[in-house]
Amino acid sequence: MYYPNGAFIPKWVKDEQITVAQTLYKGKIVEKGGKQCVLLGDGIQTWCAVENLEVV
Repeated sequence: MYYPNGAFIPKWVKDEQITVAQTLYKGKIVEKGGKQCVLLGDGIQTWCAVENLEVV
């Protein structure tokens, strides 16, 4: 899932190298399901928990 109780991450998103489009919203850290999130770019435009990401 992108974050707890959120939508499941599709396989094609997991297989791609996606950029982070945004780390703050209105100057504040975003939390969803109790997890810190960042906004995924590259046309996805969905918040994803930082713990689900891997730096490449």
